[in-house]
Amino acid sequence: MNQNATNPQNYYSYLVEQLNTNSYAHTLNHLAELIQDDPAGFAFLWELARGENETIAMRASAVMERIARKYPETFESRQDEIIQAFQRELSAGLARNLLKGLRYISYQEKNSGFLLNYCLDIIQSNQPAPAIKVYAMDIVWKIIQDYPELIVEFQIIMEQQVHSEIPSIAAHTRNMIKQMNTFRKKQLQKPSKHD
Repeated sequence: MNQNATNPQNYYSYLVEQLNTNSYAHTLNHLAELIQDDPAGFAFLWELARGENETIAMRASAVMERIARKYPETFESRQDEIIQAFQRELSAGLARNLLKGLRYISYQEKNSGFLLNYCLDIIQSNQPAPAIKVYAMDIVWKIIQDYPELIVEFQIIMEQQVHSEIPSIAAHTRNMIKQMNTFRKKQLQKPSKHD
């Protein structure tokens, strides 16, 4: 429990009140600061993010994304349950904020495979919102840097996205292909283990 919270009921009520009141960046950042090292507060936030009230759920997931950006170790410690959430149907807003947050953390090897396949499916789908697709691209790129043998396959998938009618996806794809080409050149310049 957060050290500032002398009464847990007041603390949780305060969180809900703030999430219900507004979504201004300063409020979301304040809540991220408040919860960042509080496992019980993060668990409560996670519960709200999966709750019935769409407004509070969206704002709670936005706070979680800010926690991931500023305090990745807090978000990272919950990655198993966050990644398991993708095995169920998620609202677009929750999926977007969770994927955005996942870009900032390191993945446990046991989660990398699922996350890689999930994100590749998103990239190749025509359904998701552009932001979801862009965050999925970032996650795949982060994972495959540890598995360079997958870069060629990913680059083929990305080259299909260059012609997207959505400017943000086309631009992000072009930038990512440049990053892949630079990465591959650096890999080729590294001395071989057999030299």
